[in-house]
Amino acid sequence: MSKFSEHLDKCISNSGMTENQLAKMSGFNRSYIALMKNGQRVSPDTEKMVKLLDALALQPFEHDSLWSEYIQERMGKDRYKVVEAIKDLIESMGSNLNISVKSQYHHEIPDIKTIDNIMDLNYMIKVVIEEEARKEDGKLYLIMQPDKKGIFGWLPGICKNSPGLKIEHIVCMERDQESNEKDQVYNIQILKELFKMMLADENFNYEAYYYYDRIISHFDTAALMPSAVITSEYVINIAADFEHALVLHDAEIIQYYQELFRKHKQKCKPMFRKVPNYMDAFEFYDNNTEWKEEKKYVLAAQPCFGILNSEEMVKKYAKLANQKVVALIQKWLANRYSEFQTKKTHMVCYATKEGLRRFAEQGIVDEIPEELYHKLEGKDSVRLLKNILEMMAKGKYDIYLVDDQEIHLPQEVYFSSLNESAMYIMYLGKKKQQRFLLNEKRIAKLLVDFLTDFPQFPYSHDKERSVEFIEELIEQYGNGEE
Repeated sequence: MSKFSEHLDKCISNSGMTENQLAKMSGFNRSYIALMKNGQRVSPDTEKMVKLLDALALQPFEHDSLWSEYIQERMGKDRYKVVEAIKDLIESMGSNLNISVKSQYHHEIPDIKTIDNIMDLNYMIKVVIEEEARKEDGKLYLIMQPDKKGIFGWLPGICKNSPGLKIEHIVCMERDQESNEKDQVYNIQILKELFKMMLADENFNYEAYYYYDRIISHFDTAALMPSAVITSEYVINIAADFEHALVLHDAEIIQYYQELFRKHKQKCKPMFRKVPNYMDAFEFYDNNTEWKEEKKYVLAAQPCFGILNSEEMVKKYAKLANQKVVALIQKWLANRYSEFQTKKTHMVCYATKEGLRRFAEQGIVDEIPEELYHKLEGKDSVRLLKNILEMMAKGKYDIYLVDDQEIHLPQEVYFSSLNESAMYIMYLGKKKQQRFLLNEKRIAKLLVDFLTDFPQFPYSHDKERSVEFIEELIEQYGNGEE
């Protein structure tokens, strides 16, 4: 018997309810409940499981524990850990811009050559980087894993508030040749920390590079100095225990370390490809998306509107004075719609009720920068919602509503798969939108697999419920439609 089946059996016994009573309240038949208790079945029907657990009237902690065991049993323990790591990565992006601001004090940098405790080391790293950040053309080179909470707790704040500071960062990804779950979780956690830097980088000054190896061979052994902080005036060479370091201030040595960094970088690959502005985004999507026989996935507060029949709306709502640019955007949308209609591509979107309601009520299209368009009138919002339902009826488009009780999907996040191993990510901040491609194909594939299997997780409602919600919005906001 599994941990879940044993726990379920115990909870049913403690409830004093019979299997017949539970069957009536949950929708399972009595024999199926018996099979789950005996470890012979794990139901894929999360709605019935919710009713079953509610019927048991468990304490909140026990309810959450039993639910977690059920999900683990359904997915398998290893798959569950990877999925939870991705879920944590996505949820964490909602607070990534709540970052500290760099210190405004001018620090006296101690004249020392060695450090032998973590407090002094963290202080030295901070003051050296902050002094470099004050320069108009500051340069910072890092060879360091981003799970070092001391420095990466405040470094995004410095990146955000230091427009002249250029940062290049080399990280080691855990080799996962055997698709090891532990390695995959570690790499996802590394990506989560790098996202904080990327999203704080409003000036396109941060570059991350990666290579694959066993982490223990570089950062968790007795290797003398695996990490380094290099600026124009200092080198801090850091021991594996992150408590001991050498502080080097000689110009010739600094130049030598900078050259070593450049040589190491040549053996690495860029983690992200940045897309600076909206016109670059159109060109990027054109050149990197193949509309062939495959599914495209979007995880965002709102579904994808860019493939719908909407090019005539551009002229009506565009704020752009340049009519050539408007015409280019219209042509781009028309081509996307035509290709999507004629090819065997299928769009699958996971969206929130809040995002759909905001679109219907306010005419706000999250995927378009606010400075480019006027908010849509109600009749046009409704028209696009109807267009989605028409596409769904043709089998070209699916929408699943995200269950906000199971996963918190930040409004700012927009994930879009380009193919089976490429993920395009937008961060839709209030002041600035960021767009980039995740270049690391192994992790990108994990994200695409996550979106592919999303309806199997307890994170979304079924399509029928999603269609019903869109129909309710059309009825509610379509009264004034001509």
